[in-house]
Amino acid sequence: MNLSKWKPLCSLALVLSLATPPLLAKSINLPFPQDYKTVYEYLDMGEFSELASIAEMQIKKGGKVDPKWYEYLAIAKLHDDLNKDAFKAFTPARTAARMQPNNAHALSTLALVLCFMQKFDVAIDLARKACVKDPKDGRNHAILAYSMALMDQGDPVAAEEMKIARKLSPGDLDVNFVDDIYSTNTAQDKGIDAALARWLKYRPKSAYVYFRLCDFHKDTHEDNKSVTEALKALEINPGFEAPARVLARTYYERKQWQKGVDLLTSVLKHKSGTYHTHGRLGQFYAELNQPQKAIEHLNIAIKLIVPESDPNKFYKSARKIEKNNLYFYTTWWQARAAEYAKAGQVDKGVSSLSDLLSVLPDNSLAMYTRSQVFMRAKKYEQALRDLNALVIMDPDVPEWYKAKIDVLKKMGKNVEAAKVQKEHFAVEKYGSKN
Repeated sequence: MNLSKWKPLCSLALVLSLATPPLLAKSINLPFPQDYKTVYEYLDMGEFSELASIAEMQIKKGGKVDPKWYEYLAIAKLHDDLNKDAFKAFTPARTAARMQPNNAHALSTLALVLCFMQKFDVAIDLARKACVKDPKDGRNHAILAYSMALMDQGDPVAAEEMKIARKLSPGDLDVNFVDDIYSTNTAQDKGIDAALARWLKYRPKSAYVYFRLCDFHKDTHEDNKSVTEALKALEINPGFEAPARVLARTYYERKQWQKGVDLLTSVLKHKSGTYHTHGRLGQFYAELNQPQKAIEHLNIAIKLIVPESDPNKFYKSARKIEKNNLYFYTTWWQARAAEYAKAGQVDKGVSSLSDLLSVLPDNSLAMYTRSQVFMRAKKYEQALRDLNALVIMDPDVPEWYKAKIDVLKKMGKNVEAAKVQKEHFAVEKYGSKN
C-alpha cells in the first residue's frame, strides 16, 4: 500500500440540513424527453441525472406506464459516468424490453446493460435479435460487436459488425460511444481516436464528447489536452459535473487549490452537486486551511453517499455499501475527522475515527489518521499505540515507520527511534523489514 499521495482531508460530522436545497441557476434548457432524438439531447449535454429524474417521475405516476420511460431511465443510468451502476440500469432495461419485445432499440439497450454486467452470452443473443428486427440501425450492430468482443477479443465477426455500425450510423451517439469502449477493450488506440473524432464531427456541440475526450487525455497523461477539452465541455454546459471532476483532479495534482474551489463553486451554481463534487471541494478547502468550509462540504458528501444514515455515526452496515461508494464514504469520513482536529475539536476527530474503526477495524488509513490526530493534540502515547498496531497489521508500509520515528523523537525516546529507523530503511530498500 503506497500512501505517498494520500492526505487526510477533513473533520467530524457537522449536522447539516439538506432539506432545503439552494435555488440553482438552470445551466441549459432542454425539451421534455419524448422520443429517442430528445433523449439523446440530454446525453449530449451530460444531463444524465435530469433525464433519469424525469423518467422516474413518469414511472412513479402509476397507472399504465409508457414502456419508453423504463428504457430512458436505463439509458440515463448507462451513460452517467459519476453514478454508473449497471445493476440499477438492468431492471428498467429488462422491463422496457419485456413490454416491447419487437422494439430493437429497447432490446439492444438491455444487451448493452448486460455487457456491463458481464452477461455476454445473453447480450449477444439480444443484440442479434435487435439486428434482425432493425438491420439498418447501426446501434444494434455496434452493441452486437461489443458483446462479441467482450466474449472473445479476437472474434473477426465482431470487427465486421463494428464496421457495419460505423457505415450505417456514423453520427449516432451510441455507435460512437460503444465504438470508443469497444476499441478500449480491444486495445485499439487508433480506434478510440477515430470514434471520438467521428463523434465530434457529427455532434460538435456535444458537451458529452468533450468530456469523453478530456477523460481519455487524462488517462493517457496528456493533462494539458485534458484541461482544454474539459473547459470546452463546461463552456457548453457549465453544470456538467463529470468534466469538472476530471479537471478538479488535475488542479488537485497541480496543487492549484483556489482554482479547484473556483471551478467547483461555479458548478454548484447550476447543480446541487454529487458527493464527488462536494468531497473534492472539501479537499480543496482543507488544503487552503479552511477547516470549517471543508467540514461543511464533506458533511454533504457523506450524507449523499448514505442518505439514510446519521452523518455523525459511522454507518453500521458499511460493508454492504457498493465498493466504490464505500471507498469515498470512508475517505471523506477520515478527511472530516482530520479537519475537526485542525479546527481544534480533537475529541470529535478521535471519536469519529474510533466510530469508523469499530465497524471497519481493518481500515489502516483510518487508524493512521487517528494517530495523526493524536499527534496534533500531543497525545503521543495514544499515537504510538495506533502506529504499533499498524506495523503489526501491515509491516511493509514505510509511512508507518516514519510516523513512529517522529512520535518517538517527540517523546524523547531517541534510542528506540534509531532502531525503528533501521526497520524503515529496510522497508524502503527491500519492501520488507525482514
